[in-house]
Amino acid sequence: MATTTAKKNTSRAAATPKVKAASAPGKANPAKATVDPFLWASIGITGFSLVLKMLGKKDHAAFAGRLAAQTLLLGMYRKMKK
Repeated sequence: MATTTAKKNTSRAAATPKVKAASAPGKANPAKATVDPFLWASIGITGFSLVLKMLGKKDHAAFAGRLAAQTLLLGMYRKMKK
């Protein structure tokens, strides 16, 4: 009797499609990653640069403004590398 239930379980397992296990969040495929985080980071850096300029820290604002352009370039590179 135990063998018949074992056969039923194996036949049922064979009939159901196999589903891939989800990968860990830290191990995502870099080719499938989106460019949106780079865009939002660049927008945030631009806003931060604006705040620094309004506070009178022009040198720091200029440095932050340069980081925004580099962030956009990294996003473009990542998109082209796909």
